[in-house]
Amino acid sequence: MDSDGSLTHLELAALLRSLGIKPTGDEIYDLLNNMDNNNNGYIEFDELVNAIMPDMNESVLINQEQLLE
Repeated sequence: MDSDGSLTHLELAALLRSLGIKPTGDEIYDLLNNMDNNNNGYIEFDELVNAIMPDMNESVLINQEQLLE
């Protein structure tokens, strides 16, 4: 939201809600803690990619520019 290249727990919540997912506060903190590999309290792009890669299919990976957006 603030264009700093990382997601806070509030930004993660907003992202999920924009996708129609309505996690509880505890679920958001659990997600953030599970994705935050360097334990800095934020999710950087590489951490997000690592978290969603197992669910990616070939058609998504072909268009990496769209994934970056």
